[in-house]
Parts: sequence; C-alpha cells; structure tokens
Amino acid sequence: MSRDNDDSVSEDGPSFVGEEEVAEPVTARQNLIAAFVIGAVAILAIVMALRLEVPEHFYSAPGFLPFVVGLSLLLMAIGLGVSAVRGGGAQDLFGGLELPDGYFQDVERRRTILLLGIITVYVVLVDLVSFEWRWPVGGFELRFSGYELFSIAALTLILRIFWRKPVPHCLGVSLAVVIALASIFRHGFRILLPGLG
Repeated sequence: MSRDNDDSVSEDGPSFVGEEEVAEPVTARQNLIAAFVIGAVAILAIVMALRLEVPEHFYSAPGFLPFVVGLSLLLMAIGLGVSAVRGGGAQDLFGGLELPDGYFQDVERRRTILLLGIITVYVVLVDLVSFEWRWPVGGFELRFSGYELFSIAALTLILRIFWRKPVPHCLGVSLAVVIALASIFRHGFRILLPGLG
C-alpha cells in the first residue's frame, strides 16, 4: 500500500484514526432510546436486588452490589435521557419506524428473524417444561432432562438452517455438543442445568 492511498499516514508517520472519526455521529433520538433501554435494565436490576434476602447487614447482602450498579446505571440513563431531550431527541421519536417495502424479501433478514424466534421458543420451553429421566448403568447414573431435549432440538434446527447439512449430520453434532456440555456442568462442575438438569 502506498503512502498516497493511505489517508491515515502523514509525512510525520502514521496517525490514529479514532472510532468517532469514521463512524456516523450518534443522534439525540438514538441516545434517548438507549436511555430508555438502559433505564429499564437498571430498574430490573434494582428490583431483583431488593428481592434478595438480607442475612445480617445490608452492606453484606448479596443484592447490595447489584443494587448499587443498577442505581448508577439508572442515574446515567436519566442524565443521558435529559441531554437527549434537550438535544431534540423527543421530537418525532417514533417516526420512520415503519418497515420499508420488501423488508422480508431479504433471505438473511428472514433467517435472522427465524433464529430469534427459535431462541425465544427454546428459552420459554426450557423454563416452563421441566422433567428428568434417570437410567442407572452400573455404578453410574445417566440423566436426560428438558435442557438436553430442547437444546438438541433447537441446535439441530439452527444448524439445518445455517449450516445446510443433512438432518442426521446436524442431529449428530447437536447430540455430541449438548451431551458433552451437560456432562461437563453436571458431573464436572456439579452445577444443575435448567429443566431439572
């Protein structure tokens, strides 16, 4: 690459081009939306921290640090939101949110939406459907729970969509990965998996 074609190299040597110099500037509207999201996460963290038990003193409670972090995030979100509103971020906040024509005709966009749907259904099923089968084999006990069942099904479907190999290949990879992962957590780390695992 010649020096003539490289804008980041001056006669004095290379110069750093920061992220802010090459990216589009963040608008006040984007800052306001970010403030809403950060504020919602912060409030959720505060509520969950307050629901934890306080064994002795509040400063030694398990929810103390999450509460402080959540409160700090909430204050930052409020500050960001106020500055965004002053910068005009509240004007036409929901304008331009309609989907453009042909939005779902893009194959990658459809696959991404499908992936989000699969993950959402997977998380809900693992949370709601709990079961566990146990088979004693010698001095060892084989266990198969809802986590393994739904993880294998979801991973097989995802691999079929994105990897595009035959179903037996996708199923074989899913079985190997999920069973190995579950075994490591269950027998190695002694950590229970979701779905009574």
